[in-house]
Amino acid sequence: MVIIYDFDGTLTPYSYPQYKILKDCGYDDEKLIKRIKKTIKETHETLYDAYFKVYKKILIENNKSYSYKNINYGADKVVFNKGVIEYFEDLNHKKTGITHIILTSGIKSYIENTKLKKYVDEIYGTTFKEKNGKIIGIEKKINDYEKVEIIKQILNKYNTNNIIYIGDGLTDLHAFKYVKSIGGKSILLTDKDNDKLYLDNKKIIDKVFKRDYRKGKALRNYIEKEIDTYRNKVE
Repeated sequence: MVIIYDFDGTLTPYSYPQYKILKDCGYDDEKLIKRIKKTIKETHETLYDAYFKVYKKILIENNKSYSYKNINYGADKVVFNKGVIEYFEDLNHKKTGITHIILTSGIKSYIENTKLKKYVDEIYGTTFKEKNGKIIGIEKKINDYEKVEIIKQILNKYNTNNIIYIGDGLTDLHAFKYVKSIGGKSILLTDKDNDKLYLDNKKIIDKVFKRDYRKGKALRNYIEKEIDTYRNKVE
């Protein structure tokens, strides 16, 4: 069995990446989103292209190098949803035989510098081309559609269709839809009634839970039950 997790909003309590370097440059979520929307309107670029273009401009405007060092700054202080660390400590591959993978449109290296790195089996995310310590372009960009292609690659790699995908909203729509189409389980973590209603109407969500991974809570109970069911089948 493979369990695939989105990152922001799924393992963390906030839907947008909280890169500390941008905060230090004076950009909270509201200010950053406003600038991204303005860029999209002016350039007609996709959300993800506009995001990384704005990211680079902000660093340069604040005399900070566009480098992995600055991008990864503060990753070790990332706040996770309740019970996340304990969840992975208790249900990691060594103890359960279950493969845990993070798949995000965010920056791979940033997540690799968080406390979660040692608990998961693989991390997929946006990567950059680097030269002389500076980023010169995007190497691999993960958008909503690309997530589906990566899920296919993962399932082929592990030779299974036994998958649970956990996401937090509309950016996971295509992943939810694909996982459901192959008989996997789609779990939505959200407090947003509009997102829940929209995705429920698409008939692609199996379960909806609060963002709480603590032992004894509904999400943890469901995952543990699914793992037990899977292990009983293969033993």
